[in-house]
Amino acid sequence: MDGIFQRDIAELPSLDKNRYETLFRVYTAEDTPKNFYYYNITKSIKIDPDQIDESFVIEYTITKDTPWTTLSFELYGTLFLWWLIKILNPDSDTFLVKAETKIKVIRPEYLESVLDEIQSQIGI
Repeated sequence: MDGIFQRDIAELPSLDKNRYETLFRVYTAEDTPKNFYYYNITKSIKIDPDQIDESFVIEYTITKDTPWTTLSFELYGTLFLWWLIKILNPDSDTFLVKAETKIKVIRPEYLESVLDEIQSQIGI
């Protein structure tokens, strides 16, 4: 099963590179019209927080229970980088970061470099 990236399908909208969806290939179901696309959501991105250069990361303490998307907006000005924060903190709650939790986040000044490296490693 070969897929292609959404950016390579003219009839689908372009997505900014901070969107999680850009990291995955898009597929069409063989028994449906060609305009039916889907992502293989069984794949995931994993980053070992201990393998990241400490100069790229800051420790951040959550002051109140906060959804990942809200935290993303507070740190990076976009809702769409929730996934990057979550994969750096895999043991955290699925939906909310609990108050008083210390998490690791990518420093905003290194964000583009980290996103570029992730994309290059998966062949985008």
